[in-house]
Amino acid sequence: MRLLPLLSLLSLLPLLSCDDGGGAAPKGDYAIDGLTVSDCASDSSTPTTFTATGGTGEILIAHAGYSASCCLSFDVSAKENGGTIDLTYTPVGDPCDCMCHYDLSYTVAGVVAGDWDVQAPDSSSASVTVQ
Repeated sequence: MRLLPLLSLLSLLPLLSCDDGGGAAPKGDYAIDGLTVSDCASDSSTPTTFTATGGTGEILIAHAGYSASCCLSFDVSAKENGGTIDLTYTPVGDPCDCMCHYDLSYTVAGVVAGDWDVQAPDSSSASVTVQ
């Protein structure tokens, strides 16, 4: 009878649950606080600069000159990938048929103390120490 394998699988269901009971973000996902996105600037001579500054449990990000389609705003997310925090900028709105440069600033919150590499979507990166 095949009842025993089914019972064994059913006993694993609590281990497969996505709910950790605390409502916390999944391991490796970080909260983004204080996001500001400038209006687009069509001046293509603006250099891209990316700085990450470590704080106590957080990383302050300033990304100037980020190039993307005009007429957008962005949602930002951060996810741990080994010793790297990968940032993702998700466009919000309908893009226009032109390119603009945006300035984004925000805080990646809930980061554990240690040395981190931070990787932006345009391959900009920085290394920081979080207290």
